[in-house]
Amino acid sequence: LTSSDLLPEENVWVSMDKSGMISRTSEDKSPRLSGIDAPAFLVRGSTHDTLYLAAVNGKSAAVAVHTLPESPTPFNKVCPLKADEKPVCAFVLPAQKSSLPEETYVFTTTRGGMVKKSLLGELPGPSAQTFWLCKVNDGDALGWVSLTDGKRELLLATALGMAIRFDEDEVRPMGLVAAGVNAVKLGVGDEVTGAEVINGLSHETTDKGGVTDVFLIGSDGKAKRVALKDFPSQGRYGRGVIAWDLPLGIKLAGIATGKPNSMVTIHLLKAAAKSARLDEAGLKKRAATRGDVVTEVKPGDAVLGLVVAWSVERFLGGGKGPAKHTPTVDSGKPQQLTLLSPLKEKKTADKGATTKAAAAKKPAAKAGAAKTPAKKTPASKAPTAKKPAAKAPATKTPAAKKPASKKPAAKTPAAKAPAAKKPASKK
Repeated sequence: LTSSDLLPEENVWVSMDKSGMISRTSEDKSPRLSGIDAPAFLVRGSTHDTLYLAAVNGKSAAVAVHTLPESPTPFNKVCPLKADEKPVCAFVLPAQKSSLPEETYVFTTTRGGMVKKSLLGELPGPSAQTFWLCKVNDGDALGWVSLTDGKRELLLATALGMAIRFDEDEVRPMGLVAAGVNAVKLGVGDEVTGAEVINGLSHETTDKGGVTDVFLIGSDGKAKRVALKDFPSQGRYGRGVIAWDLPLGIKLAGIATGKPNSMVTIHLLKAAAKSARLDEAGLKKRAATRGDVVTEVKPGDAVLGLVVAWSVERFLGGGKGPAKHTPTVDSGKPQQLTLLSPLKEKKTADKGATTKAAAAKKPAAKAGAAKTPAKKTPASKAPTAKKPAAKAPATKTPAAKKPASKKPAAKTPAAKAPAAKKPASKK
């Protein structure tokens, strides 16, 4: 038994603002998701859990949640991280890790496109010493921490509007001190601005934990939702597909997944943070260039990123059920708002893939046309069967007209064949 086991269990929110002040509040008190005190990260757990805080360089600390103060306190007063090692990611785990699936992994993503997963059992418990959650290369920065059960997919989005989706099986488990592997090929001036763990293709349409839409927001405050099925699954370390062909000077600031009524906190460069529901953005196609205004951005200001509430249930499900709010820190530093490389080449490559898909579907249209003469065959046999009855030509004249009346019916499927080609031309 530990001291936390002897205490009554209470569900709490743990948050830290931009200035580095950390605190915990009862779950009954809903956290403030907007304003100058809006959380830089927000975590949902219990007083029996362990809180992990990770700095931009991967250096981390583990703290018992029940030891956290209820009043805002500098983070370096409650954990062994130094004052200049401000946490950019936070997550909680049960003190008894055995309560989670045996193959549970901690998945880290950096802004430079490096990903790594480590077995949960490698993480230490609460301690006065720091440890390395992952090795971050020079010039890179840790951005997101997630949990997986080995059966998920990863969706990464970049500032230049690209996105890549791949199976987590392509990332083998590594030790805590490893740097990881490349997840996406980044263009000049590009960086990862969003990372989400999603269910596999077989779970997309389910109601239990299945995410079907992706929320994307630009630096200009406009957003759109795109169906997850519009992001094709591919191999790790590719360029991905165009998630949003943004106007010149606008960047993709972040992405989020969750239920339509889930809340997110939107951090801006100058103005106070705003909160919004995911369904405030309309559901559109990936090719759609226009978004809906979810937060007003004044000249000289810009959206920096999104904050989504972190909880074990959000990634693995079960237990305590989904969090009331679904606001992983995305804004550790201001992003440049100048588009450094055009997206025209990327869009052209995407159109080439579309043309191949259209060509692949043309044989299907021809198959429908091939069925038309098959229907004419019975009509051609009818006259041969009526040759013995040539004694009554007057009565045969109407019979000869009947096959002619059937010919338009045979042409009807042929008229429908072009309709089958329309979806292929739209792609």
